[in-house]
Amino acid sequence: MLRAINGTVSTDHSIGGTLSISNGGTLGSMLSTPIINPPQSAILGVHATKDRAVVENGQVVVRPMNYLAMSYDHRIIDGREAVLGLVAMKEALEDPAPRRRPAACRPMPPARPREPGPAPWRAPASMHSPDHPAGP
Repeated sequence: MLRAINGTVSTDHSIGGTLSISNGGTLGSMLSTPIINPPQSAILGVHATKDRAVVENGQVVVRPMNYLAMSYDHRIIDGREAVLGLVAMKEALEDPAPRRRPAACRPMPPARPREPGPAPWRAPASMHSPDHPAGP
């Protein structure tokens, strides 16, 4: 974080990352479909918080609503774990008190067996070269 503030961060600092966070909400974005930055395995899009009408106990009340969107590579991350992670984030945002235990930390039933799939996608080395149109 300090490197970003001081302006000394480089692309070398993001190599080996597994998850990106896109904060379009700072610009007013309400919802988007974030695109994974290879070779990372997922990206979380955090959007603007706006007051919305919701029904609670039969009454229409105004509550702050925020939208999260996650894109993930199913070859690396099982959808079940990704959704449980989103549920844990949702619960932490709804009630940030530390006494609560997020869904992702609760005991889960065993996952179904998975067939081995293809090897995870890897970005070609040429994508990380200065000559690539997207840059290093």
